[in-house]
Amino acid sequence: MDSGLTRHLQPPQSRPGKNHPIATARPRPCICGFERQRRTVSSNHRTFASEPVEGHDNFQDGHEFLNRGGQRGPQKDILLPGTYYINPLLFKVIPETAKEVKPGEVAVIVSNTGKDPSDEVRREMAAKVRARMEREEREQAEESAARLDKIDNNRTAAEIRDELLTGDPADRRLDEGAHEAYVVPEGYRGIQETVVGPGRYYVNTLAITPIIIPTTNQTVEWTAGEVANTFDPFEVISKDGFTMQLEVRVVFRVKPEDAPFMVAKIGGIDRLIQNVMHPLIDSIFRNQASESSAMAYLQNRHEEQERAEARVRAHLLKYHVDVVNVLICHIHLPEELMKTQTEKILAEQRQNMYNAQREAEDKRIQLEKTKAHADNRKDLMAATVGVEIAGKRAEQRKAEGEGEAHYILQTGKAEAEKVRLMGEAQGVAYREQVNALGAQGVAVVETLKVIGEKNVRITPDVLASGGGGSDGGGIGTLLLLNLFREQMKSSNNGEKK
Repeated sequence: MDSGLTRHLQPPQSRPGKNHPIATARPRPCICGFERQRRTVSSNHRTFASEPVEGHDNFQDGHEFLNRGGQRGPQKDILLPGTYYINPLLFKVIPETAKEVKPGEVAVIVSNTGKDPSDEVRREMAAKVRARMEREEREQAEESAARLDKIDNNRTAAEIRDELLTGDPADRRLDEGAHEAYVVPEGYRGIQETVVGPGRYYVNTLAITPIIIPTTNQTVEWTAGEVANTFDPFEVISKDGFTMQLEVRVVFRVKPEDAPFMVAKIGGIDRLIQNVMHPLIDSIFRNQASESSAMAYLQNRHEEQERAEARVRAHLLKYHVDVVNVLICHIHLPEELMKTQTEKILAEQRQNMYNAQREAEDKRIQLEKTKAHADNRKDLMAATVGVEIAGKRAEQRKAEGEGEAHYILQTGKAEAEKVRLMGEAQGVAYREQVNALGAQGVAVVETLKVIGEKNVRITPDVLASGGGGSDGGGIGTLLLLNLFREQMKSSNNGEKK
């Protein structure tokens, strides 16, 4: 806003005339400027708008404005909607529309006025931002490592976390707070740390520059469809040399407290998408695809998606961007590979069908066998019981035989021992009798004993005796003995028969 030099200053009570029209500010703000020959804006302040003065009644009192030290050039104060009496020879009024911040957005304010931040202020701001980012990086790395540890059997969660935290050394050197240092507290010139929420605001666009940043979820797609924020699908080469087309969708957001630092780092959402997200995600998917065969990449789609999301999160966090999801929407494999894979799958399905049929026949045979077994269950049980009974009987007879043999054996042994002992006793008795009676006397005693036991008759009914001499008695005794011997022989022969 420029103003011309004037020599005629009218008080605010003057009515509008030919040289003093009414300045009307419709429902949009008006920014006023004033120019004076002897006092200009000092170049040492490096400011684009004059320091405000008070008491000029919205620039309607020109005398008061000059007396209080008003400066030439763009003014920081603005005129709200209304009707004002302003000297056009002193001030030039430039209408400007009100700025609106819609729901789901914040305005990052870049102030062109205020004190220049010292090096100490910049270092403090950079250190504060760096401490917060390191804490968020650790938390996010631990969360991603715990999620990847479930699908990665070759590395531990600690190894995955260390890899995510290490990153690219060159990228870390560029990320040592140099960009965040341009964010300053209120009252300093630069990107303001505090953002402005949804609403309608009257803003002096020469003093401050608002940058609208969406805080809701934003989507970037790499697809053949015609939608906003769309790039062509990625064409990547697998480990086995096949070219694959990947359709990918990334959902991200910028938190309100991170918006000033994101603006300081990259400038805005469009630059973030074009200069950071597109080349970064392209590189990540190309690197991952080169580590796996085409069919393995297709079959392990979920695992590949989880790994890509962890890497994208770690990289975009450095730009103060929160990644919500990284989705692999579609994987296009070469037609010849898909044909081969289809034939392989059909062959496997046929093999599975044959196996299923064989298992069904085996089960049918088993069913018939079980059914026949059930039908003959009664006979089988009777035969089984008969076998068991026969076995028990055999065991019984065996036990009885063993018992009888044992009894006979023991009885025989006892009888033999008895006979032996009796023979020994009888021998002793015979020896004693022989010693007492003599051999002939013992023979007569034993003979008489046997005669007594066998009831042998040795005396005839008629006894013929030749005389009473001793010789006659001897002959009689001899006859009796012969008769006794004949009787014994007859008795023995009868027993043998």
